[in-house]
Amino acid sequence: MISNLRIGGLASGIDTDSIIKDLMRAHRIPLTKLEQSRQILEWQQEDYRAINTALRTFRDAVFNMKLQSTYMAKRVTSSDENAVTATANSNAGNSVYNVKVNALATSAYNSSQGTLSKDPGDKIDSTKTLWSQKDKFANTGFDWILKDVVGEQINVTAEGTVFKLAHDAITTVPSQISVYPDGDGTAAPDTYSVFTDQTAYNDSSDPNKVLLDMATGQMTFSNTITAGSVITADYSYNTKTFKFSLTTYNQEHQAHIAEFTIDANTQSLNDVINLINADDKLEVTVFYDAGADKVSISRNITGDNNTGGVEIGVGTTGFLAEVLQINEANEQGGTDASATINGITITRATNNISFNNVTFNLKSETSSFITVSVDNNTDAVFNSIKDFIDKYNSVIETISNKLYEERYRDYLPLTDEQREELTDDQINKWTEKARSGLLRRDPILSDIYSRFRMTMSAVVPGVSGGYVKDGKTVYSDRLSAIGITTTADYMSGKLVIDENKLREAIEKDPQGILDLFTKNPDTKEYSEMGIAMRLYEDVNYGMERLIDKAGNASDVKLVDNSFIGKEIKEIDERIDTWEDRLKQLEDRYYRQFTAMEKAIQQMNSQSMWLMQQFGMYSQQ
Repeated sequence: MISNLRIGGLASGIDTDSIIKDLMRAHRIPLTKLEQSRQILEWQQEDYRAINTALRTFRDAVFNMKLQSTYMAKRVTSSDENAVTATANSNAGNSVYNVKVNALATSAYNSSQGTLSKDPGDKIDSTKTLWSQKDKFANTGFDWILKDVVGEQINVTAEGTVFKLAHDAITTVPSQISVYPDGDGTAAPDTYSVFTDQTAYNDSSDPNKVLLDMATGQMTFSNTITAGSVITADYSYNTKTFKFSLTTYNQEHQAHIAEFTIDANTQSLNDVINLINADDKLEVTVFYDAGADKVSISRNITGDNNTGGVEIGVGTTGFLAEVLQINEANEQGGTDASATINGITITRATNNISFNNVTFNLKSETSSFITVSVDNNTDAVFNSIKDFIDKYNSVIETISNKLYEERYRDYLPLTDEQREELTDDQINKWTEKARSGLLRRDPILSDIYSRFRMTMSAVVPGVSGGYVKDGKTVYSDRLSAIGITTTADYMSGKLVIDENKLREAIEKDPQGILDLFTKNPDTKEYSEMGIAMRLYEDVNYGMERLIDKAGNASDVKLVDNSFIGKEIKEIDERIDTWEDRLKQLEDRYYRQFTAMEKAIQQMNSQSMWLMQQFGMYSQQ
């Protein structure tokens, strides 16, 4: 390792560092050329990849032009859009439909039969737990809890008279509780009569008795229970949970039953509502209106989806029917739509009725027939072609600019030393000229450019359709035939559109326009394909060549096997070799100058000694 801390010229007075720096500058010239070559390759790679990205974007536009649906867009008009609108897919034929809306589809809904709260002045709080609000509900007969039976054993660690069961909200208890004084159950237990009322407990003369608080589970014994005893009690308690189910039907008349388990001690009415709304298969929306103090539940879909029955099944008992007071008999809506189209009456669960590749959107009932017309959407096709030509011109301009960009060979990439001597503005201007023209007359871009232009000027054989104009049959077998030609500046490669001519071709020869762009022969012969089909092949070909040359922007340096990528790797290896060689050369120079300094230092020391000797003799 060569030290960066060197002090030269102490003996000789020579500026060693400057001399070595000048010597190394000459030796670094080949390395600088390698670094500049590497920078040029990187710039070329970036330019290639930028064009590849432009081609990838353009390919999406070309792909859309390959689709027949692009040229078969339909326009639909209605004589009364307040009653009926419609959309038509590309397979719909041009036609006129007479439509009468007999009935609209509706959604089923239901709501609380009465207010939920017992006291209008003290309404329930839907954000608080159901257990804390249960006494505020108007319905008092609902069993809020699921009961559970447990046999509990309490090991007494310290004597006392008051002990607590593991659960509160006790529902049933035995008539006696047993206490085993020895703890191991070998001796007969002491039995205590159980009282749940303070007065009855006080009036009892039983020496062994226990008062049980049903709400808290606390037990107060009449005698002291000694440490080591075991208290056993069998009882049931409220788990504070309950279950309910909700049944709905989809538009295929299939039932979906959702079951919910609610913890009243932790969950609120809002939590219950959110759980129901979160079940996508139920397809319902539930909300609680605090002002009305009622719950509303409605279907998210229309139609009579359970013929002869309710669509929102809550049952006759349970949380929904009792506490929320939703009565199935009060359900409203849930009806199918009905429309008569060209003499055929159609019933559907929704207000969108598909008929002969046309979807009719019913908005209101009508007393008479209205007219819905379907014909070719000339504007949509025109806009698609115009947008395609605009994108083509953009990409051809991008390629052309690089092909004919001026090259300034005297402007090489700046070295680090040169950058230090220039301002940022000067660096930018220099770099702009250094990067200019790196792809000038590039063979790959020239090939892509030529292919695109040949395709856009090609004749598509076997185009069907055609229309008569001025007594002659005109076929849309080339772009120029439909008003798309090269600009006056032929070298630019751009295209211009005669809008009137293009619209005329679209209106009079839709089949010809379709074939011109999308013709795809069974032979897959390139020369027989439509313009868009050929151009798609051209774009893919161009992208593949660019990737072979410069790789993808997403390529990692270590796995970039493109032509330029390999060249950069090779230069990197040569740069590493040169840097090692320069380090060794610089080290050799410093060793040589150090040896010189040592020799001079030695000579200086000898000279000083001689001078001292001569001085001594002269004094004698």
